[in-house]
Amino acid sequence: MTESTIRASLVKKLRLHKDWLVLRHEDHYTSGIPDISITGNKITSWIETKFQKSFNLDNKGIQRYTLEKLDTFGYARYVIYTSESVGIVIPNRPETMIFPRHDHEAVVHYFRWLHAFPNSTLYT
Repeated sequence: MTESTIRASLVKKLRLHKDWLVLRHEDHYTSGIPDISITGNKITSWIETKFQKSFNLDNKGIQRYTLEKLDTFGYARYVIYTSESVGIVIPNRPETMIFPRHDHEAVVHYFRWLHAFPNSTLYT
């Protein structure tokens, strides 16, 4: 299992929702652009996927800067997969929302909620 295969599987689940436009951003010439964007209900959210051993973020530089800026003006999240679970991390926040297994449905549900209730503090 690789980050690429996990990302592809997540994108398939996200694209099942026809009221969303889901795009993969894989520009090898531009640094810092998150992997996936979701636009729906007049809201765009950004996802940077990671496959790593833990939920600790040690990414620095342009990618971190870009996600922090995107989250300032909208919604940007890290979706981190480990060998046993998946977590959603908001930039500059210490807590991680963790789901068992590679539960793409839980990730989709999170973003459905975010797009339906953008001013709710439950998931933001």
